[in-house]
Amino acid sequence: CELEGFKRISIDNIEPDQQVPYDYKGLYVEELSSIINMEAIQSAKPKVLVNALGGSGLGYWRAIKERYNLNLDIINDEYDPTFSFMTYDHDGKVRMDCSSEYAMADVIKQIAN
Repeated sequence: CELEGFKRISIDNIEPDQQVPYDYKGLYVEELSSIINMEAIQSAKPKVLVNALGGSGLGYWRAIKERYNLNLDIINDEYDPTFSFMTYDHDGKVRMDCSSEYAMADVIKQIAN
């Protein structure tokens, strides 16, 4: 899809002084407290199990844990784009179905421990 009035250029053709870094993660983590009562969560001190799903949001979860001093246990916290950490569902297929005890076996095992 081409946007009218915008010319597409290669990043290799952008001069360093034209590049503007943007901290997406930092801003996201800071702004969470504007929509979620992080103070209430901090004072309640819940123990939360986070499944990083092979790292897709790992950097974010670590930053949230650190910024808000939350008691998060992060599992599947190695970068794994193959999703080899996923357990098979009842029919032998891989599904990201949180209603399936088979697909959620890693999480259930962590809760039991």
